[in-house]
Amino acid sequence: MGLGALGVTGMAAAALASLVTAYWSDIWRVLRGG
Repeated sequence: MGLGALGVTGMAAAALASLVTAYWSDIWRVLRGG
């Protein structure tokens, strides 16, 4: 149970990290207000 939950959380974190990395320039531009 613990290991499975940890694995799912890790995979979700990796997916989120890859998305943030892919769109980092766009995210940064929006955060800076243009």
